[in-house]
Amino acid sequence: MIRRAAACAWVTNPGAIYTQRQIEFCAVAVPMLTAASLFPTADKCRQQQEKPPVLTKLHVLKPHPLPRRRPIVGIAALVLIAASATAALAQSTKEHTMSLASIAHETAFSVHDHLPAGYGETARRPVVVDGEAAELVRYERMDGRNAGIGGEHFSTVIAANGRLKGFARIDLDLVGADLPSRDEAQAIALAFLQKQAPDLLPGMELSWIDPHKEPLRVVRNGKTENLTLTGMKVKIRNTVDGRWFWVIVGADRKVMVFERDIHWITFPGHRGTEKWLHDAWLVEKGHAPRGS
Repeated sequence: MIRRAAACAWVTNPGAIYTQRQIEFCAVAVPMLTAASLFPTADKCRQQQEKPPVLTKLHVLKPHPLPRRRPIVGIAALVLIAASATAALAQSTKEHTMSLASIAHETAFSVHDHLPAGYGETARRPVVVDGEAAELVRYERMDGRNAGIGGEHFSTVIAANGRLKGFARIDLDLVGADLPSRDEAQAIALAFLQKQAPDLLPGMELSWIDPHKEPLRVVRNGKTENLTLTGMKVKIRNTVDGRWFWVIVGADRKVMVFERDIHWITFPGHRGTEKWLHDAWLVEKGHAPRGS
């Protein structure tokens, strides 16, 4: 009876879920059920449709909130990126500074390579070149010939970091001799720059090559004479920083004057950088007495 009741229950409640074994059992246990008992009549279907629906409580699934990306995580990432960039920049700056220091050391100016024979140091003083600390050193003939401001001298200006800013060799022996050609002067100037100022080469732009005059005061037979010392000037612009530099080659085919990092004021057209190597300027600015 229990099995038969179960079979009937399956027939009357076809929506229930049963196992395959229960279904097979019902198929055997209820062989005499009629089609009418298996399929509800139209009235029965109508009655079932008219029953009010049974409302059940709906369980609305709330969406699982996404984890918040805390701003601090993004900030930390930015800090790490900035720190890495700063470290890389610092390393690059350090390497660049070391490179410049290495160049300055390798191209340290040797006075004795250009100092004429018989000259010795007579004065040394700190100066400022375009706001940069430097030192002016003056050498004159040891025999006293044409000594003092305006006379024969060899002077250098060297920056505090050891870089040669310029030198001038004003010597009577260079007066009156034939000058080198423009091509010869250019070749001599280039060779000098490669040794003493290689950092200027990448941005160099030749402006012109022409004779250049420098004044020289000499004493002959007890009389003072004003002579003109002439050299072949190779004037060049540094396209990297817009400043100027030049090499003046003397009649002896050696560098007579070298100056670099010259700031030029276009209007009204004059030099802005101090002229520590030029005696006339020293007198004009009150840095030296007139020729003695």
